[in-house]
Amino acid sequence: MDYPIRNLETPEDMRKLEDLHRKVWGADDTDVVPGHIVLAIGHNGGIVLGALDGERLVGYVLGFLGTDHRSPDRPAMARLKHASHELAVDPEYRNQGVGFALKLAQRQWVNRQGVRLITWTYDPLLSLNAQLNIRRLGAVCDTYRENEYGKMEDRLNKGIASDRFQVD
Repeated sequence: MDYPIRNLETPEDMRKLEDLHRKVWGADDTDVVPGHIVLAIGHNGGIVLGALDGERLVGYVLGFLGTDHRSPDRPAMARLKHASHELAVDPEYRNQGVGFALKLAQRQWVNRQGVRLITWTYDPLLSLNAQLNIRRLGAVCDTYRENEYGKMEDRLNKGIASDRFQVD
């Protein structure tokens, strides 16, 4: 089933985003990006998109503008990129294409901004993430980041290293 995707840009949207973050990661408030920060990201070049089932937020993707210093044509010059930071899908809506649809919508928004590079990280031990990121989205991985986020306390990451692949 397809769920409409739209820009999340109100305080009410942010409350829903924070609630979904807690549900997906099992995080307490110290691990949730505050809604006012997410609003600022969205209002200043970042992208905050949500998939909805009626009024219910069932998934979101959050990213912001950044720079990449690995430019092959001018190594000393940084190039603009979109840093995709979070993709969350309500557990009740997984395996329905919500995450894939959000990433495709994110790519469309980024292309409209004139940005040609998106980067993000994912846990190399999660095969479903590899399936989405490498096979379905066509990302390329050439960077392994050991202990990228340090010690994490949310339900999904507690007690394991935060090693990540960075993909383009």
